[in-house]
Amino acid sequence: MEGKMVIVEQSKLSSECMLIQIFGKRSCETCEVKGKKDCGGKSIKATGINEKGIQVPINQEEGSQ
Repeated sequence: MEGKMVIVEQSKLSSECMLIQIFGKRSCETCEVKGKKDCGGKSIKATGINEKGIQVPINQEEGSQ
C-alpha cells in the first residue's frame, strides 16, 4: 500500500487486531503473531465481524499521500 493513506472511522474499530479490521484477513499472511496466543484477531478471523458487530474490513476511504 505504498503511497496510500487509509481513513477509517475510529468509532468503528474495536480492541481486536487493527490490521484485520482495516485490511482484512490478508494481513495475517505476514503477521508475526499469526497462530500464537498473542494474536488479537482469532475471533474476528472466524466471524468476519468485530466486537462492535461491524463487518471487516471496515469500509474505508483511500487517498494519495
